[in-house]
Formats: sequence, C-alpha cells, structure tokens
Amino acid sequence: MDPVLQMPARIVPAPSALTQSDFPKSPEEQFLLARKYSTGEGVEKNAATAFALMQSAASQKHPEAISGLGYYYLNGVGVEMDEEKALECFRRGAELGHSRSQLNLGMTLLNRKFDPESISEGLAWVEKAAQSGLDFALMAAGRIHFSGLFNSPVDLPKAFQYYSKAAMQDNPDAQALVGWMHEQGAGTPKNPDQSAEWYRKAAEQKSRLTTIESASRR
Repeated sequence: MDPVLQMPARIVPAPSALTQSDFPKSPEEQFLLARKYSTGEGVEKNAATAFALMQSAASQKHPEAISGLGYYYLNGVGVEMDEEKALECFRRGAELGHSRSQLNLGMTLLNRKFDPESISEGLAWVEKAAQSGLDFALMAAGRIHFSGLFNSPVDLPKAFQYYSKAAMQDNPDAQALVGWMHEQGAGTPKNPDQSAEWYRKAAEQKSRLTTIESASRR
C-alpha cells in the first residue's frame, strides 16, 4: 500500500476530539466527518482529527478522500505542508479515474512554472479532467486555451467548446464568457441573440463577470 495513505503521519500537534478507535467504519463516513472537522461544521474544528480521518478513508481507496488528503498535504491542514506527498495523492486518485484528482494533479504540476516536463504533464491532466465534464476542469481548460497560458497556443474555438460545456452545467461565469464570445465573435460566429440569452442566464445567477461587463459599458 502507498505509504502516504497509511498511518501514522507527521500530524501537527493539536487536541483530538476522536481517537482512531472511535472512527466510523465506513470510508465514506470517515471522509464526510473529516470535512466537518476541517470546517467546524457541527463539531469543534480540529485539523488534526480531520487529517487522521481523511487519511484513514484514503487508505481504504476512497477516491474523494485520496484527493482530499492531497489537498491537506498541499495546504498543511492538520499536517506539515508537503507538495510531493500532495502530488502522490493526486496522482493516485487521478490514476483511479477521479476527475477532481486529475484536475488537482494537473494544476499543481502547472504551478511548477519553470519545469517544462511538469507543464506538459499538467496540461494533459487538466484536459483529461475536462473531458470527464467536471465544471471546474472545463473552466480551467477553457481559460488555458482562451489566454494561451503555460506556453499553450491561444485556441478560441476550443476555449469556446469548454466554456459552453460548463455553461450548460449552469456555471454562471462560463455563461457570461459564452455570452461575451458570442457577442465578439471570438471562437464562434457572432450571434447577438445567443449573447443576450447567455448574459441573461449569467446575470440571474449573479455572475461576477456580468457585473464587470456591465460596468465596462457605462
């Protein structure tokens, strides 16, 4: 078994409300309880307990817990920050087909801006996550192609495809961007009617991008 997913870890000292013997047996219950301890939802907030629960669930191959454990390592939640261990967790989840792990792996690799190999692999994982339909991944892939980030070529038609898929999932910022692209003819032919419709949908959900767009027209 991957040692990153096993106990014990270098947990940051803190009083724990639970001992391991008190943990729920189900990895799903452990995962959900870990999130409550990390945020203080219905329990006293305790990062150390959150980490222990998340790691226990991850050790039982719970995909979301594996991704959550990577997040805890990346951000130092109940444990010392360790980017390499975070990447190990994200990679483990990504290889299990967990789309959020794929996105997290991709974006963590992309943040290593001076490592061309990491950038190439990171872009591939973001694309893979986007192909699963995860809206956060669709937005990330759309932005990469829209702006030519990480030395990628600008590809407005592809950006439009990704933003459109996110917009169809009711992502308000994607709806605003699709409206703008229809208005400008960016990556798609100009279509004032479609532009107005997508702006309307975005405004109904109070997209911050429609607020910016409205302000820019004054």
